[in-house]
Amino acid sequence: MVQPLFWFVVIATLLVVGFWQRSKNSPRQHRVLIENEHRSAVALGNTQPLRSLRVGEETKVVAVSRACRAPERRRLMDLGILPGAAIEVAMPSPLNDPVAYRGRDTLIALRREQAQMILIERA
Repeated sequence: MVQPLFWFVVIATLLVVGFWQRSKNSPRQHRVLIENEHRSAVALGNTQPLRSLRVGEETKVVAVSRACRAPERRRLMDLGILPGAAIEVAMPSPLNDPVAYRGRDTLIALRREQAQMILIERA
């Protein structure tokens, strides 16, 4: 009696983990999503990724890429990185990863991958 229940739990767990793994983007899919996002943003005008800013430049956030998944998107929103928010490069680290950005009187450190997913509009 215990053995069939054990195998049911094992199989159910494997199915759930398999579906969960499939729902995540692979690195290649992630890169393609970002590239497509940038191609569509070019049609919007003078948009670029946040990581293209230099120290002291100030700009406005246009959008956050669809490649940015829920927990990371939520973190960015909680930190005040929303469309229309002003943001500037405050301090780069010695190796340029991470970089400190100032937005809404808050200093935020973002890695290159995260800054790549934030689209800005240059003035």
